[in-house]
Amino acid sequence: IFLGKYSKSHYSIVTYFISHLATEAFIAFVGVLVQALIVFWIISFNQTFLQLLSVTFALSMTATAVSVWLGSIFTDSDSASSLFTLVVVPQFYFSGVFISVELIPAWVRWAQYLCSLTYATRLAFVYEFSNCEAGPAEENCQQILEQNDADPDDVWWYWLALVGLFFVFRISAMFILRKKGKDFQ
Repeated sequence: IFLGKYSKSHYSIVTYFISHLATEAFIAFVGVLVQALIVFWIISFNQTFLQLLSVTFALSMTATAVSVWLGSIFTDSDSASSLFTLVVVPQFYFSGVFISVELIPAWVRWAQYLCSLTYATRLAFVYEFSNCEAGPAEENCQQILEQNDADPDDVWWYWLALVGLFFVFRISAMFILRKKGKDFQ
C-alpha cells in the first residue's frame, strides 16, 4: 500500500512514518498500561509503577521498530513475520534472561549489545534491586545486579541504548522504504 501511494506522491515518507508511529505508540501504550496495571500490584514490585511502565513501553516501542524494519526489507509479510522470530528469540539468550551472559561464548557475546531486551532487563533489575533493605536482602540484591551486569550508575546509558536502537531501526526502515518507493516507479 505504501509503495503505491508513495510512488504517486500522495504523501511523503516522513509524514507516513510519523502518522504510523503516533498510532503504534498509542496502541502500544494502552497495551502496556493495561499490562502494568495488572502486573504491578499482583507482583508487588519494589520499583515504582512509572518505572515499570516506562521500561515496558520503551521495550515495546523498540520491538515495533524492529518489526517495521523487517517489514521494510521484505515485500512479503510472511517472510518478515517468520524472520521476526529469528530476531526476537536470540534476545532472550543474549540479554541474560535465561542464561548468564558469562556462559555465552566470548566470540559471540558482543551480540548482547544489539539486543533491546538487554538494556530493558538491566533497567528493570536496577529499578527493582537497587534499593533493598539492609542485611541479607541487600546482599542478595547486589548479587543479582552483579550477575546481570546491571549497574545503577549506568541507567542513563541503558536508556540511551534503548532510544538509540529505536531510532536506528526506525530511520533505517524509512530509508529502505524510500529507496523501494523510488525503485517502484
